[in-house]
Amino acid sequence: MKVVTRKNDKKPETCYFTDRGIKPDYRDVETLKLFLTPRGKILSRAKTGITAKNQR
Repeated sequence: MKVVTRKNDKKPETCYFTDRGIKPDYRDVETLKLFLTPRGKILSRAKTGITAKNQR
């Protein structure tokens, strides 16, 4: 039987928004695109490193 290994997607250590001292804004589309898949789905906090408060 073949053993399947997963890629280790290492998440960033700190929150993108907290590091830069900005608040997430729905009108800032270019920044928000960093946290979407190519299909437009939101990436999980585990992959992006964003805090729960900023994820909302």
